[in-house]
Amino acid sequence: MLLECVLAAVLASVAVQERAVQAGAVAAPAQEVQLVVPRFEHRSAESERAFARAAKENRRVLVVLKGPDAAHEAHTLLDVALATAKVRTKLSYEYDVLTVDAAAYARQEAERRKGGQSDGFVLDPQAALPRLVIVDAERKLLAETGVEAWWTTDASGARRLDEKQLLAHLTQHQAPYLEAAKVRDAALARAKVEGKLVFLHFGAPWCGWCHKLEGWMEREKVAPLLAREFVDLKIDTDRMTGGAELLKFLRTAAGLKEQGGIPWFVFLDAEGRVLTTSEGPQGNTGFPYADEEVAHFVTMLQTTCKKLGAPEIAQLREELAAVRREDEAKKAAK
Repeated sequence: MLLECVLAAVLASVAVQERAVQAGAVAAPAQEVQLVVPRFEHRSAESERAFARAAKENRRVLVVLKGPDAAHEAHTLLDVALATAKVRTKLSYEYDVLTVDAAAYARQEAERRKGGQSDGFVLDPQAALPRLVIVDAERKLLAETGVEAWWTTDASGARRLDEKQLLAHLTQHQAPYLEAAKVRDAALARAKVEGKLVFLHFGAPWCGWCHKLEGWMEREKVAPLLAREFVDLKIDTDRMTGGAELLKFLRTAAGLKEQGGIPWFVFLDAEGRVLTTSEGPQGNTGFPYADEEVAHFVTMLQTTCKKLGAPEIAQLREELAAVRREDEAKKAAK
């Protein structure tokens, strides 16, 4: 709320100045005044991961600033509200959540300012905690608010946070959806410049196997190899305008039925032509997990790749096998 009030005041002041200049009452300013939007410059390994995910997925970061007393009623009510089904779904689609100790953040920001960096968000020391801070993938502050105004009581008289108001706040500040066709065209243009193919994979926030595929593609021994040959392109069928339609179009272009499961992926050349797809002898492999699925994925690589040789493809096969071994070890440990 504090940030929104400041922005409103600045914009109102600028509007008054513009009207005065137009009326000839005051001289036009010699230089244009630019509004500097505060940045959330908290740095930690967890923070870096959250902002990297947000940038890759076109999402926002929801920072939960908490105080020392995590058992305080306000903190408890917020935790309960964030765990409700509708809010969990909203967060899984639109946000990466980062919990930060408010005192630690204040100390870190004070050190930055001592070093001459003055663009960071300053937390009001009198502000009630917890606070919700919404930040874009470039760390620019979009909204900051406490939760006191959302307190209400349920039918039994117990206090809780109003779920509708929380959802409305999250919806208001979520990232605008990208157009799937434009995202594809940008990837094709990049592939043409870099002399690569496009590894286009379709996914959605609710799809566990999609996340498994994306996680495998980000593995330390996988990402550098794929980057030699491919421009990585994810199309979200739920969170991109035209995403589901593009999936149908490419399935049709590959000679398949429009309808099919995800993850589904396709290798395209830089002109957008379909070279091969994840549709194997037994149907869509999805994330290559079973032996026959891995075998089909290896065939896809062998028949299209020009920059990956037999040793690199063998390494990718081994990394797929490693995922299954890790899963089996986890099951055995339970």
